[in-house]
Amino acid sequence: MSQDKELEIRRLFLDEAQEYVNMLDEAILGLSSNRIEIQKINAALRAAHSIKGGAGMMGFELLADLAHRLKGAFKVLKNPSPEIAIDGNLENLLLVAINALRQLIAHDRQNQPPDPPWLQDQVEPVFQQLHQYLGDPLDEMWPQYWRWIVDRISCRCCLKLRWKDVWNG
Repeated sequence: MSQDKELEIRRLFLDEAQEYVNMLDEAILGLSSNRIEIQKINAALRAAHSIKGGAGMMGFELLADLAHRLKGAFKVLKNPSPEIAIDGNLENLLLVAINALRQLIAHDRQNQPPDPPWLQDQVEPVFQQLHQYLGDPLDEMWPQYWRWIVDRISCRCCLKLRWKDVWNG
């Protein structure tokens, strides 16, 4: 593929990523004053997932990493624990994280790396605060594994009881 064609594809992705970032903003604005709307969280999950995947394929590794971390926050919000306060502080952290994605897209569009002190002093602390606030997302497969384990334990207990019944009499 020619270098011009590759550059055009990368620019198209960055345009699309900007649209996804705008979708993230729409999903989060007003979060603290309303209850969580699952449709908005699902839209935010899809947008963050699309940014992560596209950025990874295009070689925008930092953008892919931060989009992945933001996606984890949305996974937690999809099924929040009662201990998580959905308040203005959380909404602000999410909006600042989304803005960091927006700024990374601008840097990538100009083919300029972001300023390391900005990443270290402003971006990373926000994502760390989000993680502290929300924790890790649960593995979506966990309920299926749990059900499988419980079924196996129940079956073995039943088998042992039946075997005892047979053995004793």
